[in-house]
Amino acid sequence: MGNHDRKRLACLRRIGFSRTVDVGDGTLPDALAPTLRRGKFDVVIEATGAPGVVQPALDLLRKRGILVVCGIHPRPASIDLTRLVREQQQIRGSYRAPVESWGRVLAQLAANPPRFRPMITHRVPLRDALAGFELARA
Repeated sequence: MGNHDRKRLACLRRIGFSRTVDVGDGTLPDALAPTLRRGKFDVVIEATGAPGVVQPALDLLRKRGILVVCGIHPRPASIDLTRLVREQQQIRGSYRAPVESWGRVLAQLAANPPRFRPMITHRVPLRDALAGFELARA
């Protein structure tokens, strides 16, 4: 788990994501064991950018399930292609929401500012914009 994951997960819960898992103290299958008792997932979205998460994410998929990868990875990921083929699974890449959906996102933000306020961690004046970008990067 990264340095800020506990804070990120808490923020997600505050804005309405009631079911989050923290794998900081264990494995992904262990964290999802109660949910997996009902069966594997139809779709898994990988947004971590950690190559070591890709195969475990595939392992969580049912037969013919779809893994959507939107994390940006610093190096290639290793996957079991034989298992992928036998399970008839798919891997799809996704990068950023289409411009056509931005209006709906902005409308959702405008309609309920208190819900999304926990996502704001810093406020900087425009004259300090470069420092703000550095905060976001770090």
